[in-house]
Amino acid sequence: MKQISRADAKSDIVLEFYKRLFGDRDPVAEPGTATGTPGDWWTVFANAPDILEHAIQGFRVYRDPKRKLDPVLRELGQTRAG
Repeated sequence: MKQISRADAKSDIVLEFYKRLFGDRDPVAEPGTATGTPGDWWTVFANAPDILEHAIQGFRVYRDPKRKLDPVLRELGQTRAG
């Protein structure tokens, strides 16, 4: 699937997360997040804004401070499952 540039992004949720992750840069022309990843996951998911929004909602649940599992153990479990 192709990456969606900032100029081609029409969805508010896509533009909101582009701003949050890439600032004012076009993430296709100038890739990279503050954590050092290329950020292409986000630009490909922008092809389906409703699916991107669903994934973001899952991340919010996942990172909720009410989760009882230590984040280190959670990441270890994900690494093992991967």
